[in-house]
Amino acid sequence: MASMTELRDRLRARFKDVPGVEDTDLDAWLTEAVYTYGYTPDTVDQIPDVETPRVLLLAQIQGARAIAIATAHYFKYTDAEESIDKTGI
Repeated sequence: MASMTELRDRLRARFKDVPGVEDTDLDAWLTEAVYTYGYTPDTVDQIPDVETPRVLLLAQIQGARAIAIATAHYFKYTDAEESIDKTGI
């Protein structure tokens, strides 16, 4: 059974190369994942070890989704003959 701090550290390792990911983001993603599995941040230490990877995976999915949504409107690509601009969407 892991504590919230241990889960945050493990999730941080998965997002270590992503700029702008803060502990508050990790906590939000973990909290949402914990609630999804019927626990709370106060009862996270009761999550069986076998379920911990599932909670971390869901938190990682939520983080990747949040990052994708936050950065999608910055997408702009220009090549010699092709240009794609999604910054206004």
